[in-house]
Amino acid sequence: MDEMIRFVMLAQSARFTVSELCEQFGISRKTGYKHLERYAADGMKDWPCAVIVRTVSAADDSAWKH
Repeated sequence: MDEMIRFVMLAQSARFTVSELCEQFGISRKTGYKHLERYAADGMKDWPCAVIVRTVSAADDSAWKH
């Protein structure tokens, strides 16, 4: 779950393309878009707050590495 949130946050940052992120996270583009669709439909209502805070901090890191 932590990685899915991180993926969504980075995708929303517009610093990376979905294709680039999928490659970095080792997932297919189909899976990447599925994560983004789930977020668009449900938001973060089912994701733990601690994970969201930690992930947003990681997404803001200018030296992003996976």
